[in-house]
Amino acid sequence: MQIKVEELKFSYQSRQILSINEGVFESGQIYGIVGNNGVGKTTFFKTLTNIITNYEGHIQLDGQEIRENPRLLTKVGIMLDDMELYKSYTGLFNLHYFGGLRGEFDENKALGLAKKLDLTPEMLSKKVATYSLGMKKKLILLISVMNDAEILIFDEPFRGIDAKSVAWFRDYLLELKRRGRLILISSHVQEDIETICDKVFLLANGNFIATFDLKNQQEVLTYTVSVT
Repeated sequence: MQIKVEELKFSYQSRQILSINEGVFESGQIYGIVGNNGVGKTTFFKTLTNIITNYEGHIQLDGQEIRENPRLLTKVGIMLDDMELYKSYTGLFNLHYFGGLRGEFDENKALGLAKKLDLTPEMLSKKVATYSLGMKKKLILLISVMNDAEILIFDEPFRGIDAKSVAWFRDYLLELKRRGRLILISSHVQEDIETICDKVFLLANGNFIATFDLKNQQEVLTYTVSVT
């Protein structure tokens, strides 16, 4: 699968947030989207998933415009840093609800992944309003991966969760890459990006001003100098 972005522009009131000339993302790769706070990483992810649709330009999935074909988003799993859950309902209810939105829900698979994140059946039986920040973050991660989507988008997925869960989730993303998934991830932690990403897009002033191939050692050095 391929996501292709061309001449993408988005403004909020009078402030231009995005002005991306081009970006191409292919299956079987993990892409890091990096940049300072407020440069538009989350906004970019929202345009990819039709949360924001009043943009100019083109976002295509395998040659089809995502904005004109929202059914394409059944192939996409997304975790945003500001994603809302149904806090007055249980964790298990949230799994069923969000899983059902994308079709068939495999509870056994979801519970198996929950175990890897130390989300026990007892925890999932409680209302989300009682969860700690870390538990909520784990539940959102679980929701994003449990339907085995072909494209996965993660906005700061490691922030707020424990080291054990971070280590497992890194390994799981690498496994998903080996299965041919297309993965985009933002993180302010350089180790997260360098450990799992194949390529990095540096977002500044609304545009991708540089790309780095982290399989190329010379480019790794350049990337390290540029973002630290």
